[in-house]
Amino acid sequence: MRYNIYLMLFALVILSCSEEEFVERDPSNFNAEIAERTDIESPEDLIMEYYGQPEHEGPLELNISSKRKAQSGRYIITLVHDKLLDDSQRATKIVMDALWNKDSTWKVNRIQENWKCWEGRGHTDWGVEPCS
Repeated sequence: MRYNIYLMLFALVILSCSEEEFVERDPSNFNAEIAERTDIESPEDLIMEYYGQPEHEGPLELNISSKRKAQSGRYIITLVHDKLLDDSQRATKIVMDALWNKDSTWKVNRIQENWKCWEGRGHTDWGVEPCS
């Protein structure tokens, strides 16, 4: 019996540590901005349209990846901006679930964000707690 309890606690710890926390962003305003835009041709263009060029950042250290889900036109797009010129936040991550429509437009279903803090300024793994 004791072994089963330890095994369940171990599994709970492992499962809770492996799942990242994200802040959900409402995609409604962004969808309204891009509703009729046919010039956004790729998943990378779409997430850059959302992220934009942050002020005072200089050259960006970005890593953008996308995965297409089967033949549905659905994409999971991830942008990571590392080494931010910020005294507390080191990196930001955006994960976007979007659909490429047959009329050459996009619809974003979900936007999630999280971040890392610089050493000594908060969590150094991906999380949602504010950096100090």
